[in-house]
Amino acid sequence: MAKTALNVKSKDGVLGNADILYMGGRIIGTVLRGFDYNFEGLREAGSYADDTVSAWGYVGGGGWTDARLPWKLHFSSDYMVGSGDSSLKDGRHESLDTLYGLQQPLTSLTGLFNWRNLENLRIGADFRPAKKLTIQASFRDYWLTRVSDGMYNSAGTETVLNTKATSNHIGEGVDTQTIWALNAKTSIGIGVGTLAPGAYLQQSKKTSGFVYPYLSFTRQL
Repeated sequence: MAKTALNVKSKDGVLGNADILYMGGRIIGTVLRGFDYNFEGLREAGSYADDTVSAWGYVGGGGWTDARLPWKLHFSSDYMVGSGDSSLKDGRHESLDTLYGLQQPLTSLTGLFNWRNLENLRIGADFRPAKKLTIQASFRDYWLTRVSDGMYNSAGTETVLNTKATSNHIGEGVDTQTIWALNAKTSIGIGVGTLAPGAYLQQSKKTSGFVYPYLSFTRQL
C-alpha cells in the first residue's frame, strides 16, 4: 500500500509532502493439539518532507484450546511493538505511521493506544457460555518503544510527550468484553477497560487511574 500526505514538516523544519510505501504480511494458523499462532510484520519506506522514512511494526502470538474444557475456553497471548522516533535531526523519520482510521483491535479495546511507538504484552482468555455469546478478558502491560517519542491514541494523535522521563513504562490494565452475535455479520458488545499509570505517566503528571465502560456495535461488510 502507499499513502501521500500533504504539508508535513520534517525534523529540521522543512515543509513538504509525505510519500510512504507500506510492505508487510500476516500469517494465521493452527497446529496440532489445539494450538494456534499469528504473526504480522510491517515495514515502511519513502520520504517525509526531506526526511527518509524508516519505520516498522511487528506482532506475534499464539493460543491454546482444550476440547475437554467447557465453553470452548481459549487461552492466548501476544506481543506487539511499533517503532518510535529518536527525535534527533538525523534525516530519518522512524515513527510508525498506521495509515488511516482507528488502530485498536490489538492495542486497546478502549482506543487509548496506537501501534506507533508502543510495546504491548497481552495475556488473556475467551470462552463461549452460549452459542452466540463470547466473553473475553485480557491483562495488558504497556511501554513506550522510545521515550524520545510520544504516546499516541488510536487515531494517531500524540497525547503525552515527556522526553525527560527516566522510565518507558506506561502502565498496566485489564480489558473485559461481552459480545453477543445477532447474526453472522452483526454483533453488539459491552465492556470495561482499565489502566493503572506506570512510572512514565507518573513522571508526566498523569497519575489518575482510568476506568472506561463502553458499548460497541460491529457490522462486517
